[in-house]
Amino acid sequence: MNRTTIFFSPIKGKGGQKRYLLLPSTIWLFGIVISISFLFAINAFVDLSQYTFNRISYAHSLLKNRELKADLKMFQTLSNQTERDVRNLFTFEDRVRLYYGLEAVNTDIREVGIGGPETDALNTTVATLINDRLHNNLENLQIKIEKQIRQADFETESFASMFEEIVSIKKKLRRTPSILPTFGRITSGFGIRIHPIEHQEAYHWGIDIANRIWTPLYATADGIVEFAEYSSGFGNLVILKHGFGYSTFYGHLQSFTVNPGAFVARGDLVGFLGTSGRTTGPHVHYEIRRNNKPIDPLESIYPVAMF
Repeated sequence: MNRTTIFFSPIKGKGGQKRYLLLPSTIWLFGIVISISFLFAINAFVDLSQYTFNRISYAHSLLKNRELKADLKMFQTLSNQTERDVRNLFTFEDRVRLYYGLEAVNTDIREVGIGGPETDALNTTVATLINDRLHNNLENLQIKIEKQIRQADFETESFASMFEEIVSIKKKLRRTPSILPTFGRITSGFGIRIHPIEHQEAYHWGIDIANRIWTPLYATADGIVEFAEYSSGFGNLVILKHGFGYSTFYGHLQSFTVNPGAFVARGDLVGFLGTSGRTTGPHVHYEIRRNNKPIDPLESIYPVAMF
């Protein structure tokens, strides 16, 4: 057999005889070379495709980084503003609590700290598109915003609690006698004095305010009318029950305008200054009792702004 030929494959000819397809070795080798070249071409195409994909991914990552950096800067600005707003709320609450004499909030509690194992707060797919520094900045921003959310929730609850306390305090203040019932000249103070009719030393349990007859008299605190009728010595007398142990007396009225059981607010008209009962001239005897013990009305005058 010629060395330049090789058997490719046996085939059957006419009469069942075997025949062989003879090909020159150069053609066979050429086919092998073509096949190997084709494989190299496929491999080169795959490498080129991967390179092109990587380049596209890299370009996309750069674009994504620029977009994320812009978003990050915007959210950092908003977060900083939110942080200032939260701090302003802290300051405002502290001032309100100080004004009303409420217990201050501990600064450590306001940090609303939390704990736990470290976790990747960002989606891993997103994380692969950005560099570590940007990744860390985003994580830190997310942690900061989550803390601000917790602080806002804490302040919401704290303000609600503070509001309830203030309502209770204001209710007590509204029911605490803190103004004078009318304008006029104080002709007799609280304490020991010479009685104007009996002309001997006696304790005066209130103050006398002189003015013209029919000068209006006003409730000095919110309360319920407990008594409104004539009483010996006091003449026409109105007694208001305010709660929290307080009651007020308005004596020597020319007439009264309220009835027992009625509610009156601070500043409501209760009667008119007069000369009923034992008196030397038109005035009102004004008396405050706390837990049924008389106290000096002039020591109970508070700034109107507090109410």
